[in-house]
Amino acid sequence: MLKETYISTIEYLESKKKAERKKIGQFFTSKPAAEFMGGLFNCKSDTVRVADPGAGTGILASAVLDHLFELKYVKTIVLDLYENDENVLPILEQNMILWNRIAKREGVVLNLTLIKENFIKYNQLNWHNGFYQGEYDFIISNPPYKKISKTDIEAKIMDEVVYGQPNLYFMFMAMACKLLKENGEMVFIVPKSWTSGLYFKAFREYLLSNMRIERIHQFVSRKRVFENEDVLQETIIMKTKKTQAEFDQIIISSSESIDDFTKPNSLYASYDLCVRGDGNRFVFLPISDEEIEILFLMESFEDTLISLGFRMKTGPTVDFRIIDEIQDDPANNNLPLLWAQNISMGRIQFPVCGLAGQYISDRQKSLLIKKDNYLFIKRFSSKEEKRRLQPAIMLSEYIHDYEMFSAENHLNYITNSHGGLQTDEVYGLFVIFNSTLWDRYYRILNGSTQVNASECNSFPMPDLRTVKRLGERIQEKDYYSTELCDAIIREEVSGHKRRERDSSGIGHAEKTAS
Repeated sequence: MLKETYISTIEYLESKKKAERKKIGQFFTSKPAAEFMGGLFNCKSDTVRVADPGAGTGILASAVLDHLFELKYVKTIVLDLYENDENVLPILEQNMILWNRIAKREGVVLNLTLIKENFIKYNQLNWHNGFYQGEYDFIISNPPYKKISKTDIEAKIMDEVVYGQPNLYFMFMAMACKLLKENGEMVFIVPKSWTSGLYFKAFREYLLSNMRIERIHQFVSRKRVFENEDVLQETIIMKTKKTQAEFDQIIISSSESIDDFTKPNSLYASYDLCVRGDGNRFVFLPISDEEIEILFLMESFEDTLISLGFRMKTGPTVDFRIIDEIQDDPANNNLPLLWAQNISMGRIQFPVCGLAGQYISDRQKSLLIKKDNYLFIKRFSSKEEKRRLQPAIMLSEYIHDYEMFSAENHLNYITNSHGGLQTDEVYGLFVIFNSTLWDRYYRILNGSTQVNASECNSFPMPDLRTVKRLGERIQEKDYYSTELCDAIIREEVSGHKRRERDSSGIGHAEKTAS
């Protein structure tokens, strides 16, 4: 079935412009990904009820049907298909005819229902019904990836899981969780972005309180996940189960692209190590033994930036909002405006020769920062850059002719409750954020090229005495390379013991068949 369904999908893709489909967040699942996803369900009954929200042309639904037909003992399948895009409905309806024909040949009773409605709106009563127990055994989906407004009907219906910028993909996941029966399973292909970040916190809390993650598959390549699509989001396939049972481990597998599912790298990791039970509910996805060791080591630090009295903030100046207030020279009491370009060789350089807009009007009081010691970190890096965390020391004397300055929104900076940092503190924090250990930790947590202040504020950190000692050590040198920072970190935190692993071998990476 999947083969025939996929052929009709390719014909549709060739008839529609990518820009048209992108407007509604429509990206079609590749055939190899669909086969992998459809085979993840653990069916033990002869009767099963399945849903495919955002069914499209039916690629994922056909993959599930292929899997269930192969089991032979499944005799009755109830399949609900949610799709309201009029462009794909004729193709989906044709594929449904095909499925019914094959089901009769296989001796399976197949009850198909096409629900031509908005998935969220259609199920809003179930979402708000505290007594609703769910109706589906399995849900499979490649949900629409589309940002919406807080005022849109979907966001209003599901306001419990919405904070900041809502996106349809995680709302589909939350609604699917609600619609599952106890012990029901769902398999989604979605961006990795939900695993961290402040905007997804309410959603993570809901999902992880009701579901347990059994398996996550990551793609090493951003570009080779959706065939014929320009999708650069880091993408994962995840299987979760609706249960309150405790899981000891999670399977994390990875492959370069959609072409090598048969021999993925599989990792069995401690569930509690990857799925955190603290207030942030971050989900970490290591793909090697080395990355598990990093998580173990980082978990041994008991402080955070916040508990140490520090806080990472984001530069307050958004240039396009006050374009008339940004100036090229210091005349008329203008003050320094720092940009990402002011970061050079681990320090803030000001001014930078040839850089436009290095000053801001002193009338912008709400955007000004008191001159002091700070650690700056770039908010954005390119995919090609080796590091995500790119820090720079700023001491008050770097802008000695001014008492105030501002920072553009593409910069983060660390301060404390009293304003700036002590000299040993700013140097010590530089050692930490310039080290390979913390950079790798951030990459395990967040695959994007953006450094989020909310996540960094939750970073595990050594105690304040150690931070200052790190600062003292590096001030003895006349260069600040990552290699030097790594060496200092190794010497100063060598007393932190890695946790011993479970005797079951949790954490062992190996090549396995899917």
